[in-house]
Amino acid sequence: MTAEKKRFVAALCILLVYVLWGMTGCSAEQSVGFPVSAAVVGGADRACAAHHMAVVPEAIWEKVRFQPDTMEYAALYYAFGQADLDTDISADVTAGEVPLLLQWDKRWGYEMYGTNFMGINGCAPTALAMVYVGLTGSTDVTPYDLARYAMAHGLYVSGQGTKWSLMETGGRHLGLKVQKLWKDENAIRKALADGKLMTVRVGAGDFTDGGHFLVICGIDEHDMLTIRDPNSREKTAQPWAFERVMEQASCFWSFEK
Repeated sequence: MTAEKKRFVAALCILLVYVLWGMTGCSAEQSVGFPVSAAVVGGADRACAAHHMAVVPEAIWEKVRFQPDTMEYAALYYAFGQADLDTDISADVTAGEVPLLLQWDKRWGYEMYGTNFMGINGCAPTALAMVYVGLTGSTDVTPYDLARYAMAHGLYVSGQGTKWSLMETGGRHLGLKVQKLWKDENAIRKALADGKLMTVRVGAGDFTDGGHFLVICGIDEHDMLTIRDPNSREKTAQPWAFERVMEQASCFWSFEK
């Protein structure tokens, strides 16, 4: 069984236990502020568990159906979907490294970005936030801060998503030097050799069935890329062949301080 399937089965087991325990009754005051695992162990809001699952928006369930490793995004919706959470990202940051920030993180994943949730269509601002934090070490900008910036500056198009120009406009707004490289392989390889962080917009393939943004952190001697996928821990953990990403790419941007 693959790691993705194991995570899917585990998440389904958690949800099943959560719903079954919901028939036994419990204090409702336990229901908010605990992740699902703690909720199951502590019996959080068992009387309403089935209702909790029923109120998860269809858009989130649709994401889970196509991407089982986001099951926790659906499972935590009731407890955190309307919560005012601390969005501090300092615990995610290690000096000299690019953090993995997920667009469906409970701290911002249930916020609306244009016509849908950040967790559904927030890959571009999340990717740009990772670049900013990775280059500066600063934790004063979150993915949703950049999503709000995009919406306020006409960089989100209803029905289409984030304009590619967020990479340039948003990056310069953050004080970064940005260069649009399109698919110029020589320029892309030079930027990687110079140690620059990059974002890439990819189309249907390994990462998405539509459009998606990734962060490229570097390349090794075997021509394998280290990435940060704002939509997947598992894909982030894999090395990716340069040519394979190039085949799916539409445009690259390089960044430096």
